[in-house]
Amino acid sequence: IQILDADGNFLSMFGRGGDGPGFFGRPKGLAVDRDGHIWVADTSMDRVQVFDRKGQLAGYFGVHGTLPGQFVLPTGVAVDSQNRVMVTEQFKGRLQIFRYITDAEAAAEKAQKSASNAGPSPSAEAKP
Repeated sequence: IQILDADGNFLSMFGRGGDGPGFFGRPKGLAVDRDGHIWVADTSMDRVQVFDRKGQLAGYFGVHGTLPGQFVLPTGVAVDSQNRVMVTEQFKGRLQIFRYITDAEAAAEKAQKSASNAGPSPSAEAKP
């Protein structure tokens, strides 16, 4: 994957052939979300990989199959302004839509769960 500036000048590149996480078998689709994450649909590996702006692997999902979250030749990926990740498949003619949870959303959800699980303080009277 090559990263270019707005004028098309080369900035950097990452990735190489292989079948493990962070490697590519046959990358086909690419998208960049509003946080700068780079999403790559890898057709031969039946997965979508997510990289940070520097090209470091942030995560991946998908395996070969026809169930939700599984892929048969994913060829396209797009991320919209509501953080929905849309993946198209060549073989099944299918579009799957996932929800990407941003770091800020994850932190807010974690804080909310921590606050609700704190329970009563030791000096509070418990009521059934």
